[in-house]
Amino acid sequence: MKKIFLSGLLASMLSGCGGSDSEPTSNTAPTLVGNLEQEVLALESGIFTFTLDDKELDNITVTTSNAPHWIVNTDKENTLTITATPDLLAVGEHTFTVTLSDGKDRADYNLKISVKDNPEKWEEIDIHYDSLVGGWESQDKQAIFAFNSAQQGVSILNNQFTYLAYENEGTDAPGFYKLNCYVEKFECGEGDLGRHAFPFRIIAQSDSKLRVVFEDATEHQQVTTLTKQESPQISKTMQYHVPSNGYINYENLLMGEIDFEGQSAVLSLNINQQYFGGTHQLDQALVRAEIIDNQTVSIHNDDNKVRYNDYFSEPTSKKLTHYIFKHKYNSLKLLYSSDDYAVFDIEISRELSSAEGFSGEISDDVKAQIEATFVSENSISVIASAKKTANMTPEQGKKYVSTFYLDNDIESILSKRSRVSYFTIIDELSSKIELGTLFQNPVEKEAMITVFDAKLAIEYQGINTEVDFVKIANNNDTFLASHAVEGYGETYSRFLSILSEVNDSINKESFINRSFKGDSGSVYEFSETTLKIHKTASTFSEYKVIYQDDGSVIATQCPQELVNNMCPEEEWSTTQYKMVQESLNHVVIHEQLYLGDVNMSNVYKMTKL
Repeated sequence: MKKIFLSGLLASMLSGCGGSDSEPTSNTAPTLVGNLEQEVLALESGIFTFTLDDKELDNITVTTSNAPHWIVNTDKENTLTITATPDLLAVGEHTFTVTLSDGKDRADYNLKISVKDNPEKWEEIDIHYDSLVGGWESQDKQAIFAFNSAQQGVSILNNQFTYLAYENEGTDAPGFYKLNCYVEKFECGEGDLGRHAFPFRIIAQSDSKLRVVFEDATEHQQVTTLTKQESPQISKTMQYHVPSNGYINYENLLMGEIDFEGQSAVLSLNINQQYFGGTHQLDQALVRAEIIDNQTVSIHNDDNKVRYNDYFSEPTSKKLTHYIFKHKYNSLKLLYSSDDYAVFDIEISRELSSAEGFSGEISDDVKAQIEATFVSENSISVIASAKKTANMTPEQGKKYVSTFYLDNDIESILSKRSRVSYFTIIDELSSKIELGTLFQNPVEKEAMITVFDAKLAIEYQGINTEVDFVKIANNNDTFLASHAVEGYGETYSRFLSILSEVNDSINKESFINRSFKGDSGSVYEFSETTLKIHKTASTFSEYKVIYQDDGSVIATQCPQELVNNMCPEEEWSTTQYKMVQESLNHVVIHEQLYLGDVNMSNVYKMTKL
């Protein structure tokens, strides 16, 4: 490296001490003269020249390190020439080192070359679909793609999910299509997945990289370079939830945990299969598995307790034969994994459930025809991380709403567990909670609530419950995660519910003549007298509404007058909607559904239309 010798001072010291008359010779490291930051267009050639200088006129040797493969350098007659011929995969900034040496000293120079995109030279290239199978990500992980061998895929763009199918046979426009059915259940029509074209062009490719052009959720064109992930592995401490079916704020969506110490996981995965004569349904499959090398899993089908109903239409007589089946999970492959997401490819087949059998007598021939339809299917599924957060701390004197369960009756079945909806922290020693169960309307109770270590601690009747504040990867809201609940004979780790401060000044005018879109894709249209819930663009259900003094609205199809906001005929439900918070683009709704003795409580967010 550069060295500076204080030769004059050294000489005078030697002279004063009677030293030698000969003076040591100093050396200066060679220098590179020129602009160390350059730009070049992809698919173009850039030539950059630099002057090599050595004070002592020594011969200069030039070497480079960490230079991209498209960089060539030549040095001649004290001139260094660097030629850059980058392709589209090189778009971005590249820094490498040029080292100059005169045999005595050396100097390092960092050169930065910015490769700019060149849209005028984009050309779509044809590639074989098999080369896409696996997981891909951009450098900033804001664009993630994963594809399985069954020509299914998913894109995660700025934490927004789009499920994809690739079609190249029997179609006039081969390419990728969005499967809106995955994220908006009402689009799962008869034999239709709600396909819409997904513009996705590949303009450059190598063994491990793709340069792609696509549209984001707002239909704006994006271009980025994707790198293939080799040997994906799940994070060792991954708590997760399943975000992709649209019901992220409902209490039927639970939070699981992958236990690496015990080498086991109960994975709740979305599967999209044909049921009921070709209609596609999105279900959550519970897969108990063993983790091997943090990467592959061995499935335990013996633990599968979930049963499904379907029917078979005989080809000749058209007679319907109803039957019950269960899923057999043949394989589970990890396509992509990061700190925030894991993408699985699950292969599923059906098995007749011998325990329940058929709805009536059927011939062996019909049974054989039914079993012949049980072909293996693949389904791609995403789980998103759920992590504790201390970003939100409830303030004293303010009212909040969520749905979480106390540990006072942790061993009880879900319908008997104590459920909190609203709570207010008055001071360090006093709080109020609204407490109920599935069969008891909520009433206000005294409790003590403290906040510490990203937890909400509730003491009620001498028993403590700790509820975590949680952020999930694809959502900016804060959730509360309460303790395990039961479902389908399996135990989940946590149950998630959105947490929101309550604005009690919101009144009925916030509903009248306004429309909101739910996570499932359904549109809620309120008027002064009715609520129309649009399941599709052409179908809707209509309810009469009764606005309440507290600003909430009750909707029902009950044919009689309501009694205490309940329908006298128990088979008819009533639903009470209360808007508890409103922002620029969204509202938070507390929904209470009453059906006979049952009352259900949910808190969720809707988009303003």
